[in-house]
Amino acid sequence: MTDQAPRIKLSKPQQVALRTCHEHQGTLRRWPGGFWTYPGVRYDNYSKGIPEWWTVTATIRCLERLGLLIRAHEQDEEWRDTRITTPLGRAIAETLVESSRV
Repeated sequence: MTDQAPRIKLSKPQQVALRTCHEHQGTLRRWPGGFWTYPGVRYDNYSKGIPEWWTVTATIRCLERLGLLIRAHEQDEEWRDTRITTPLGRAIAETLVESSRV
């Protein structure tokens, strides 16, 4: 048995979202306007409320279907609930972080 994370084919936006989530306490939250981003994100244009990094709901849903993110159950409504990385998501994110350092 190996200690390596299983190989799951992720698109570039999925890789970026998972790595970004991992680098920010394993948490992504939905903000007004439908932006999924990490807690404490800065805003490029505060008057328009656009975070400097964000991803779309389709990316979050795909990472959930792959078992890499799950609901945190902080909100009653599924659509607005915070997402956190699973153990598998953390393992794969670690490989993405390592490969981005090369």
